[in-house]
Amino acid sequence: MTPAGQTLHPSGAERVRVAVAVVIEDGRLLIAHRFPHVHLPDLWEFPGGKIQPGEDPEGCAVREVAEELSIQVEVLSFLLRRPYDYADRRVDIWFYVARRVAGSPRAVGCQEWRWVRPEELASYPLPDASEPVVAALRAGGWLPSS
Repeated sequence: MTPAGQTLHPSGAERVRVAVAVVIEDGRLLIAHRFPHVHLPDLWEFPGGKIQPGEDPEGCAVREVAEELSIQVEVLSFLLRRPYDYADRRVDIWFYVARRVAGSPRAVGCQEWRWVRPEELASYPLPDASEPVVAALRAGGWLPSS
């Protein structure tokens, strides 16, 4: 572990540790639109962010949703962990299934947000690392099969 809460990749490049909450409500998924000045600019994403030193991934996912969308969520289940190598960085991502327990979403740490049905996700460019999420949700019984 490095002081930034990252693990060292065998090639010498640090892996950024990230936690994400896949918030489900009435069969819809909560997505947020990333700012243009951040990594993976202007993409849509399931809310999440870097795991802070001493923070567990589940707690990070809850914190990040509160910071980005000003709502409280409860993690229902671990969904999957995915290492992924982008051209400019390597990440380890923990995805959690969550539900909203309080608040109405507001775009605080993002440009905007939307509730979308899984079949609508193709209309929103998502980070490549998010690709297996919908399949994992369906396989786990969180979403109906298409």
